[in-house]
Amino acid sequence: MENKNVLNNKRIINPFSKKIIFYVLYLVIIGLLCFAIVSSFNRFYYTFFYVDGHSMEPTLSEHEFGIVDTHPDIKKYIERYDIVVTYFPTDYAEDDSLKTNASLKIKRVIALPGERIKIINDHNENKIMVEGKILDLPFVPNDTLGLNQYVNEDNEDILKLTNDEYFLMGDNWGHSSDSCAVGPIDAYMIQGILIAIEGVCEVKNNEVTSLTYTKTEYFK
Repeated sequence: MENKNVLNNKRIINPFSKKIIFYVLYLVIIGLLCFAIVSSFNRFYYTFFYVDGHSMEPTLSEHEFGIVDTHPDIKKYIERYDIVVTYFPTDYAEDDSLKTNASLKIKRVIALPGERIKIINDHNENKIMVEGKILDLPFVPNDTLGLNQYVNEDNEDILKLTNDEYFLMGDNWGHSSDSCAVGPIDAYMIQGILIAIEGVCEVKNNEVTSLTYTKTEYFK
C-alpha cells in the first residue's frame, strides 16, 4: 500500500504538455531575439534630436524634440520638403574634419541635386523657382526678409546644384541661417531625416534635463 501511494503522488507530464512548454519557451526566445535586434537597430540608426532656435517656426518650435533616421542609405530617399539634420560647410576644417564647435542644424530641403534654383523678388515678395516652376510653400510665414544673397535682382542668374548638393532653408525666412547664407549643402554633411516630433524638453547649459511627451507628429 505504501508503494502504491507513492506512485499516485508522482506528477506525470504527458508528451502533449511537454510540447506546449517547449513551444512557449521557443516563442519567448524568439521574442527576446527580435527585441534585441530592433533595439540595436533603433540605437544605431534612430537618434534623438531637439530643436535649438527659431529658424523652423512655425513648423518646429524651440526645444521640441523628435526622432531622426540616420541610416547610411537614408540619403537615397531624400525628397523635396523633407526636414533634415545637417552640418554646414562652416562646421568643417580645411581637412574636412569637423570643428570642435560644430553643431547640427535642422532645415528643409528646397532643391535637390542637379536642379536649378532661382530666387526672385516679384513686387517686393520673394519667390523660389526650381526647374522653372515657382514653389508653393504653405509652411513659410508671410515674411519677405531673408534670401538676400541669392535674390537675383536682374532675374537672370540661376544657381545650378551639382549632383551632390542640396539647397536647404529654414521655414522662418529672415530668421534662419541656411543655404541662402552658406550656400548649397553637400550630401555628406546631411546626417539624417526627421521622422517625428514627440514633445518638448527643458535645456540647461546645452544639456537636456527633462522630456515631456505631448504629441507625435510624423514628417516622413
